[in-house]
Amino acid sequence: MERHIGPTGIRPGVGAPNPHRAAQRLAEAETCRRTGKLDRAQLLCESLLLEYPDYVGAFQTLGVTHLAKQNDRQALSCFIQAAMHCPKDCVNLTNLATAYLRLGARELAAQTLEQARRLKPDDASVDFTLAAVYREDREYELAAATYRKVLGRLPAHADAAHGLGDCCSHLGRVAEAAAALERAHEFRPDSVAILYALSQLPASATEVHILGALDRVRKEEGQAQDDFDTFVAFTRAAALDRQGRHAEAWRALQEANRREFPKHESDYRKQVARMRAVQKAALQSIAGADVPPPAPRSHPLSLFIIGPSRSGKTTAERLLAQVEGVRCGYENRLVERAARRTSQLSGLLTMRNPSDLPKALDDRFRTIYLEEVQEFGRGARIVTDTYPAMIPYVGRIATTLPNVRFIFVRRDRYDCALRIFMKYYRAGNHYAYDITTIFQYVSWYYEMVDVWLEKLPRLLLSLDYDGMVAEPRAAMARIAEFCGASMGAGVPPDLGDDRDCSKAYREFIDEALRENPPPYL
Repeated sequence: MERHIGPTGIRPGVGAPNPHRAAQRLAEAETCRRTGKLDRAQLLCESLLLEYPDYVGAFQTLGVTHLAKQNDRQALSCFIQAAMHCPKDCVNLTNLATAYLRLGARELAAQTLEQARRLKPDDASVDFTLAAVYREDREYELAAATYRKVLGRLPAHADAAHGLGDCCSHLGRVAEAAAALERAHEFRPDSVAILYALSQLPASATEVHILGALDRVRKEEGQAQDDFDTFVAFTRAAALDRQGRHAEAWRALQEANRREFPKHESDYRKQVARMRAVQKAALQSIAGADVPPPAPRSHPLSLFIIGPSRSGKTTAERLLAQVEGVRCGYENRLVERAARRTSQLSGLLTMRNPSDLPKALDDRFRTIYLEEVQEFGRGARIVTDTYPAMIPYVGRIATTLPNVRFIFVRRDRYDCALRIFMKYYRAGNHYAYDITTIFQYVSWYYEMVDVWLEKLPRLLLSLDYDGMVAEPRAAMARIAEFCGASMGAGVPPDLGDDRDCSKAYREFIDEALRENPPPYL
């Protein structure tokens, strides 16, 4: 992170202020920050602020130090105080937006970046942070375009190339994703995160020798050693799998997941209790209660593509993108956003699950959702969402929100479980680090699918991943008919084919299931 250095805003205290000495101490703090001596940098800045409470430079360096230490709320406080004293500092506004983004305040981050852009229209750091905001909002087209803009000015910006590669992966543009990630790896060969991203592409997409490149990776500034080691373990397992060294890959996968499972086991036990309660409530719901309230004529169809992680939802969405009038939302979570706003505006604790909202708030929830989807849709006839955690509250959405449909995507349990086991999730997915709990979760998910198919037959369509890949035109025709839309001219050229990925691992998986059967349900 950049920051200004200078004795701005020194307030006279006891005795005469010494601007020169203050600037020296701030320069020392900045040197400590850049060399990784974060505690020393923090101490120096805090002592400066005790003496000079409106020292903008000290607030800025302290804020960036807190960002490096993952103390995002403390960083936010520093940048806000710097902005109070110096509201037209582009660098500070960009850092303030970064803190907002880390804390999930994406709208505030975007507004702050617009202020910074007015001050410096051609500042690449502003565009880079704005691209991160778009990326967090699942606006992958906008994010990709903005990352390209940054790379146009700074061709060796490895983080921008990494971001572009991630966006292109979400958009299904495998060749472009590989080119961007290879570019990022060229400029940052020591980054394990970039190497991991390359390992998640199809083996034929890149020529980078991932296993050999792992010898050069180093822990990044502010990265926890445990996080670094886990990244390395998952990347090594993926690299071994790509080489067909399946026994070694399986051992590496077990080791990688063994690191993570203890961090998630307690949360998964709580999740299991919620899974039981959700399934019981769904079974007790009234069959055929699938008549949602009427929708305004201008309101787009909300199409929720639901399935466990790695089940093929993105494949279905790529097919759907060929249907006329579709705006792909990826995991945009508009329902959760509307539930959050509803609870907050109603004086309740913040709630993201619409099932937690009192029924008396249905009208407000519906109105807010209509606003959200209308704004996001930008005139589209169909808006999609692929958020897998929506499965528990399908019934509440179906009976509360207008003009909704659901596509459930299933996949062979072994294939789905293996791909979950091979992925390093940065948050949530508490079931994902033990093969038995993965099978338990996927089985529960498919049981929930069957319940909703029985309860809400007119609103639901079930698709099979293997069938979509084998006959994409037929799958597109079913989707278009279900949505009352017209088919496009063709299918995506890079739909991908990951069928039977678990074939070489089935003996290992079966052995693990025998030795450690699902413990909770």
